Amino acid sequence: AETDVYVSQENTAPRGDFRYGLVIHRTGEQYYGFAISPHTKTWSVLKSSPGGVKVLLREGTEASIQGLEGANTLRVGAKGPDFTFYINGRLVSRVRDADYVSGEVGFFVQTFDSPRAHLHYDSLVIREPMTGAP
Repeated sequence: AETDVYVSQENTAPRGDFRYGLVIHRTGEQYYGFAISPHTKTWSVLKSSPGGVKVLLREGTEASIQGLEGANTLRVGAKGPDFTFYINGRLVSRVRDADYVSGEVGFFVQTFDSPRAHLHYDSLVIREPMTGAP
């Protein structure tokens, strides 16, 4: 799954943290998420269950994350229990987790101390997994 995301500068609070991204293998409250924060230039691989959302082993920083200007391209490769996560064409993480094997693809937005975050998901492309590494 791949998407291009723009933050609307006019409709987003200039201060306060929020994150956004992709959700994969969603069934009800169970899903994996890949989210970035444009203010802190951080990324997280998330796992949601009925008990809440937690970081799934991986998080970090990525200098190519655009602030409130420009688009970010997020890509998640999923093949069986193996996942790869890309930001603006750069591989940032690989994770193996077999708890959720299938489900829907969607979008994720979470505000922390930001009173307002307005995003435009410009596109969503779903491709069949490639043979070999995901």
